[in-house]
Amino acid sequence: MDDVHIPEEHKKVLQLGPKFCLEPNLRPVDKVALARSVSRKVEEEDKSR
Repeated sequence: MDDVHIPEEHKKVLQLGPKFCLEPNLRPVDKVALARSVSRKVEEEDKSR
């Protein structure tokens, strides 16, 4: 990683400590859409769980 150039402003932000983000607020309709899109990707043998 010695070959990587990190801009000084980015170094200053990183030196401030751990970063975090808040969970996005999803509308109920978005939660249902997300659940359906995930359930479509589950393999058939795992759907009965």
